[in-house]
Amino acid sequence: MADNDCWGAFGSDSDSDDENAKDSDGQSNPFEPAADATSLVITQHFVSLAKSRGVLPKERVVGIGSCHDGMENFQEMMMERVAGRGMKVVLEGWSMLRDFQCDAAIVLTNNTTTTGRGETHPSSRMKRALLPGGFLWLMISLEQEECGIDTTGDGFRKRLEDYSEAIWDVDSASVVYSSSDFQVISMQKRSCVINAWSLPWMSKRNKIQSQLSTLNENEDFPISANDTYLQYERKVASAVTISPSLAERTRKQKDTSEFATVLTDANTKRATKILQKHGLVVIKGLLPPAQTIPWGEAVLSDFESAVARLKCHPKRPVDLLNPHTGDTIGGD
Repeated sequence: MADNDCWGAFGSDSDSDDENAKDSDGQSNPFEPAADATSLVITQHFVSLAKSRGVLPKERVVGIGSCHDGMENFQEMMMERVAGRGMKVVLEGWSMLRDFQCDAAIVLTNNTTTTGRGETHPSSRMKRALLPGGFLWLMISLEQEECGIDTTGDGFRKRLEDYSEAIWDVDSASVVYSSSDFQVISMQKRSCVINAWSLPWMSKRNKIQSQLSTLNENEDFPISANDTYLQYERKVASAVTISPSLAERTRKQKDTSEFATVLTDANTKRATKILQKHGLVVIKGLLPPAQTIPWGEAVLSDFESAVARLKCHPKRPVDLLNPHTGDTIGGD
């Protein structure tokens, strides 16, 4: 099947609104059950979070985009399904503003354009627009030669090879709908990104030493047998991070009429509980970058000053950034 032909599975662009469920031959449109299944899964996801996060499904924003021109009819069909379940919807266009954000994202794609390369590609912009901790649903139109192939196993992970594990929880991705025409993959954007290059004197990609893996001092963050240091750090960071919804990030202040991040009572209680239990909590987007950058620069300045003084010590020099270089580290 040619690249453009695979989009025939969506039906004809010339169909009227009343005939969106039919293709040009009057047959049932295979996109319709995929759209129904996807909208149901998204609804169930947000309903399950309503009590613990304090954000109702009607306050959630779902972005819908595509990696292919001429998909407006099917974006609209997806919009009808999601909006019909009470959520807010924004259709992505090629002129989408760069500061667009959403709680969940749906990307209509085919097997050849899953990743959406390029800064201005709709898929790339939609992925950037998705808030930390949000879910991406990839609705993939399958090539003809793939029809009949078992898509429920781990084979679908090949479609995600170009997704960075630093940003996406690829290991936890799953297929939520599969047919001979469509496959829908759900994948979460990490709520907190870890610096894989910190602590240069250790390899974070090494498995945690067996003697450490047997320790059970922290029942909340058990160490799995095959965990690497990086995987474990991501696990802990995710557990102590609060990812405010778009509704929380855009609360209008009464005194200034400006927008600011204000957590719901439920998320405030979650943050307090995490802080009391673990001693730290990460709240994404709580303060505007313009306010935090000067703090970061001040901290880095102090650190760089300390590094310089330790490195030039006349008797016991220490290079914190390259601890395995030099004749001595800390002296006798």
